[in-house]
Amino acid sequence: MTARLLNCTPAAYLEDPCDSPSLSSSIAHTLVTRSARHAWLEHPRLGAMKRKATAAMDEGTILHRLILGKGGEFEIINAPDFRQGWARTVRDEIREAGKIPLLMADFDRLRKVADLVRRRCNDEGFPFDGQSEVAVEFTEEHESGPVLCRCMFDHMRRDVHALYDLKKVATARPKDLERTLVERGLDIQAAAYRRAYEKLELDAAGRTDFVLIFCETEEEPYEVVPARLDGAFREIGAQRWARAVDLWARMLACGEWPWPGYTDGAVTLNPPGWVIAQELGNDFTQ
Repeated sequence: MTARLLNCTPAAYLEDPCDSPSLSSSIAHTLVTRSARHAWLEHPRLGAMKRKATAAMDEGTILHRLILGKGGEFEIINAPDFRQGWARTVRDEIREAGKIPLLMADFDRLRKVADLVRRRCNDEGFPFDGQSEVAVEFTEEHESGPVLCRCMFDHMRRDVHALYDLKKVATARPKDLERTLVERGLDIQAAAYRRAYEKLELDAAGRTDFVLIFCETEEEPYEVVPARLDGAFREIGAQRWARAVDLWARMLACGEWPWPGYTDGAVTLNPPGWVIAQELGNDFTQ
């Protein structure tokens, strides 16, 4: 087996429905930018650290639902805020039922954002007319044997071999997006998703169009910016994904829990170049 579709909900996907602990692009990002111990802690089948839902996470889930028609469910509360007791009670009941509580004003704002995203993407040639929230299980080869991986495409268009991924950001200014891309590990995601899709669709090898759809949600004009990675970013992402696959395979094989962190002992810290340059430039005689 190289790749297969998974019949699961987004919630079940996040819990890792594969037969054994699988590698996702988010865990891969943690592996290569933090440590194996952090990745172990974050993985739902290993450390299983529970993360409390944040307002930003809730908004992202709701946007997916409004734009793609799939994802987590929400329920609207007709109240100006949650300061009143009855509103807090209803909010908690909705959360306990597995849904996201949403104030009417926030719903109106997010619905406006969703409409703008769909319209802009249609105008730019990225219509959402394929399949949404598609979970895929795939394997990568390693010297120790196949490495089980998984991903979930926000939107997949098999007719043109395209993958669209929605990202909620504070600013969609292209220059700012370069930093966002690195900080969130989106280069790794792009590499992993391309690998998964091209194992699913063999005739798409080298031709998969991966497009990130960045959208501002905090204030008007709610800018929307579709973006592709250039060759250098794609190569960096591919190398980082390959490094994560290697680390994941070796950590699973070691059988030691928990996995290693940053260091086993004390380290010596050295001043970065900019500190040295700053000090050398100072004139203490004045």
